[in-house]
Amino acid sequence: MTLKVLVVDDSIVMRALFEEVFQQADGIDCVGAARNAAEARQMIAQHNPDVVTLDVEMPKVSGLELLAELMAETPLPVVMLSTRMEGEAAPDREKAMALGAAACFAKPKGTRTEFAAVVDDLCGTIREAAQDMNGEPQAARPA
Repeated sequence: MTLKVLVVDDSIVMRALFEEVFQQADGIDCVGAARNAAEARQMIAQHNPDVVTLDVEMPKVSGLELLAELMAETPLPVVMLSTRMEGEAAPDREKAMALGAAACFAKPKGTRTEFAAVVDDLCGTIREAAQDMNGEPQAARPA
């Protein structure tokens, strides 16, 4: 079974790197990359992803604001990817988890070498986020 992932990040470099990582991972298909909340809403409706990765810092609507909106309207597993997720006591990590994020992952600084060092952990986090409370893959849910 292949998990559908939507990447949401305002940085074109980060979107490209995350898309590349997910396209090369076994069992993960990056169905799109949105640069802001408006594009994310459209792509979620269009692609029905199993997991959304979401940056915290974005223009107009922050990742935390979009996370709250998604959990209220169309709950789905969200992995927060941000440099602001480093350290267990990071305030944005606590907010994201309280709002319903499935996981938080510290975003690599942006080089291919740094991405390569975390790709297995990141893909593992995506797979874990796709599991519902019964251990069944979210991909099995109806479209």
